Amino acid sequence: MSDKQVAMILKIHPPSESREEVKAALLALVGPTRREPGCIRYELYKDIDREGDIILVEAWRDQAALDEHLAKPYLRDFTKRYADSSATR
Repeated sequence: MSDKQVAMILKIHPPSESREEVKAALLALVGPTRREPGCIRYELYKDIDREGDIILVEAWRDQAALDEHLAKPYLRDFTKRYADSSATR
């Protein structure tokens, strides 16, 4: 376990046919995620270079906080449902 903050930037490429659905699902994650004790930052942005892509910027108190986030049922459900939306870190 580390005492250092953890930050990630993910670029999400939703398929055009499910773009709005993926965007809505991501927006639904913002509130609960920001309420997690270890969350420092969790923000969504439109990619101005590639229409339809979404950029997720997140920062966590430490790796343990990120690990707790990744185990949350709402995030696991999102990941399982939208695994076909490619994301790069």
